[in-house]
Amino acid sequence: MPRITSDISAELRDFIKDFSEKDNRSFSKTVCILLQQAVKERTRKRKNAKEDNT
Repeated sequence: MPRITSDISAELRDFIKDFSEKDNRSFSKTVCILLQQAVKERTRKRKNAKEDNT
């Protein structure tokens, strides 16, 4: 699997860590899931904006 490197704040890291522990997932898996949800939401918003303009 390809790697992604990023700088994040300590608060965001702690939030993701707590979130992953709560769901009994690894930190990496949680980040992957959050990124997938963000992409889906972004795509949904773009699709809705295009429909409103037509």
